[in-house]
Amino acid sequence: MTVASIRIASKEPWMFFLPVISGVIMLALILSFIFVPGTLGLYGSADSPNQATIIVAVALLYFIGYFLFYFTSAMVVFGARERFEGRDPTIGQSFSQSLARIDKILLLSLIGAIIGVLMQLLSGRGKNGRPNIIGQILASLIGVAWTVVSYFSLPVILNEQIGVIDSFKKSYELVKKSWGEGVSANISLLFIYVPGALLLLAGIFLLGGTVGLAIIVLGGLLLLIAYMVSIPVKAVISEALYVYATKGVVPSGFEADHLASFYQGPQGLPGKPLQ
Repeated sequence: MTVASIRIASKEPWMFFLPVISGVIMLALILSFIFVPGTLGLYGSADSPNQATIIVAVALLYFIGYFLFYFTSAMVVFGARERFEGRDPTIGQSFSQSLARIDKILLLSLIGAIIGVLMQLLSGRGKNGRPNIIGQILASLIGVAWTVVSYFSLPVILNEQIGVIDSFKKSYELVKKSWGEGVSANISLLFIYVPGALLLLAGIFLLGGTVGLAIIVLGGLLLLIAYMVSIPVKAVISEALYVYATKGVVPSGFEADHLASFYQGPQGLPGKPLQ
């Protein structure tokens, strides 16, 4: 499924540039939150930082990050759906379709930000400076639960006339049908980061001088390419699994056996290819 999703996304090159655009925006925001409020003294003194302001800033960054991720992923989902149905999507069409659902995307982003901040607070160190083991365990459990209930939330709210809260229940039901394939596909995506990570480590720890710097640059470039590929591919996979689970049809570009071996369609029968 990962290979098939890469092939589908490669037919729409703009899908690979969306993560870069959102990443640049997010980096600029992080830098502005670090330097501008610090310059204005909004974080308090170095000895007594304003914790409330920091929490608000972190929450806002979480919200913006989730929004950028979900909005660009929504564009990819719409593009994938058009491709599955034999049409050639454009970036303008996908942007307009995502913009039409911006209220649901904003709410989904807000819930994700609240979950993110809660996990951050739970997993933080205690007053004695020691790791909060219980908090970290709770944060991990919350993270797993959030992954399960939100895995198909975006395809659900983009394809069905239901609210964000109701989409979590539907997402959970779909995850139970396709969890094996979804997990294996996401794990396989991690491997595309391996070459870049190995080169980066080799350049830092094993080599020095000009050669080491060149290897570091090459490793960083490969990591950037892996990031550009993984984000849209995840969205294509989630839409493909959603289509198969809800309609019992195999999206164009995928093999029926690959999907049917993990779960069956809504009628208990393998789906047929979309024409």
